[in-house]
Amino acid sequence: MDILGPFPPAKGQVKFLIVAVDHFIKWIEAEAVATITANNVQKFFWRNVITRFGILYALITDNGL
Repeated sequence: MDILGPFPPAKGQVKFLIVAVDHFIKWIEAEAVATITANNVQKFFWRNVITRFGILYALITDNGL
C-alpha cells in the first residue's frame, strides 16, 4: 500500500493517489483523493480491499520509504 502525490489538482481537487497491490496476483486498487487523512485511507482500505478480498493474512508496507 502506498500514497502518491501531490499531483497538480484535478477535477474535484484530487491531488493524491492511494494504491494497494496484491503481490500474488498483481491486482491493483487505486483511488484519487483530495487530502491524505487517516479517515480517507481507512475508507479506501475498507471499500477496495476488505470488502472485496476479506480479512487479510498480512499487510506489507514500506513504512514510507
